[in-house]
Amino acid sequence: MRIENHKQTPPLECFPQSPLELTGTDHDKDKQKTGLIQNFFGLFDRGRKSKPKKTQEENCQPITVDQIKKLIKSQHFYEASQYLIIMQKESNNDLDSSNDEETLGNLAEIKVLLEVLHQKVLNIIQSSISIASIEPELLNNAVKAVIMWVEEEEKERSIHSHFKTWKEEWRDAIQKSVEERMKASPAVDNKNLSTIASTFLQMGKTMKMDMITVVQHIKHHYPEDFQVCNTYAKFYHHYFSSEMAMLADFGLNKKDNYLLLKWVHNLYPQDIKNNSDLIKELDEASLGNLLPLEQVKQLEQTYLTDEADFIRSCLEKCLKIEVKSWTQEAEPRILDNYYHSELSIDAIKAISEVQTCAKNITPEVGHQMSALLLTELLTFLQSYSRKLEKFIRDNQQNKYFEAIIVANINNFENFR
Repeated sequence: MRIENHKQTPPLECFPQSPLELTGTDHDKDKQKTGLIQNFFGLFDRGRKSKPKKTQEENCQPITVDQIKKLIKSQHFYEASQYLIIMQKESNNDLDSSNDEETLGNLAEIKVLLEVLHQKVLNIIQSSISIASIEPELLNNAVKAVIMWVEEEEKERSIHSHFKTWKEEWRDAIQKSVEERMKASPAVDNKNLSTIASTFLQMGKTMKMDMITVVQHIKHHYPEDFQVCNTYAKFYHHYFSSEMAMLADFGLNKKDNYLLLKWVHNLYPQDIKNNSDLIKELDEASLGNLLPLEQVKQLEQTYLTDEADFIRSCLEKCLKIEVKSWTQEAEPRILDNYYHSELSIDAIKAISEVQTCAKNITPEVGHQMSALLLTELLTFLQSYSRKLEKFIRDNQQNKYFEAIIVANINNFENFR
C-alpha cells in the first residue's frame, strides 16, 4: 500500500504571510515570545538532489505558535504535526544546553499545542465512519498525522514508555466509535419486533454497513501495518458478542431465544462474515463465533424444551376443541364429498412449522427436534384414541354418530 511521502515541506498558503516566504533578513530581531523556531526548513531538504545551496539567512524559515494554531484550526493536522515535531526537538535541544526561562516557556506552549492537536486528530479518527465518504481529504490528513506521530514514537520509544502511545490512543478512538455506533437506537422503530430483536437487527446492520465503509473508504488511507480492517472488525465483533452474551444471561423468551440462535448460526456467519465485500477481511480477522459453544448448547437445549412444551400444549388444545365438537349435535363439515375434521390439519401444521424453524437453525437442531416432535405426536395420538373410544362407548345415540366416526377415520389417514 502506497502512503504519501511524510517528509515533504508542508504548505502554509493559509497564512496571510507564509513563514516560508520570510527571507530571514530580520534575523537579528528579538525572538517572538510565542516560540520562534529557526533553521528547520533545511531539515526537510536534506538528501534532495541537485538544488542550489541557499545562504544561512535564506534558509532561516521561522514559524510561530500562532501560525501552528492556525494550521490546527484549519484542520491541516499533518502539516502542523511536521512543524511541531521539529519545534519540539529544537526546544528539547535548547533545554539540554541551557535551562532558560524562554526555552521552558516554548516547551509549555508546545505541550498545549500537542494536546489540542492530539484531541482534534483523535476526534476525526473517531468520526471516520461518518466522514469517510464525504470528507476523504480531512480523514486522510488526520490519518497521516497519526502515522507521523506513531513513526516518531517508534524512533524514541523510551521517551513515551509511561504514557499511552499514539497507536494505543488511535485504537481507543476506534473502539469508542464502534461502541457508540453499535449502541445507537434503531433508525426505524419496528413495532413488530421485540426490543431484543430490534437490538440484534440494529447491531447486525451497523456492523455490516460500517465494515463495508471501512473496506471501501477507510482502509486505503492506512499502511498495512496498522491492520485497520482487522482492528475495526475485532471491536465490532467483541461488542456484538458481549451484548449477545449479556442478553442471553437474562433468560430470553421463546421467540428471542430462537432469534439469537439464528444470529449465531446463520445471520452472523452468512450475512456478515460471508458478505462478498467483507469475507476476505473478516477471514483474516479470525473473529470466531458470537457465543461460546457451551453457552450455545445451553440455548439450544432451552429452545428444544420450550418448543416441545409449546407443541404439547397446542396439540392438547386442538384435541379439546375437537372432542367438544362431537357433543354439539352438529353434522361434521363435508369437504370434497368426505366428512372432514380440522384436527389433523391444525396439528400437522403446528408440528411442521416447529420442525421447519428448527431445521433453519442447524440440521442437527432439526434432527433433535424431530425426535421430540415424534414423541409428542405419539402421546397426542394415544390420547386422541382414548377419547374417541370413550365417545364411541357413550354416544352411539348421537344423531351424527356415524358421520363423526367417519370424519375421525379420515383424520387417521392424514396422521399416518
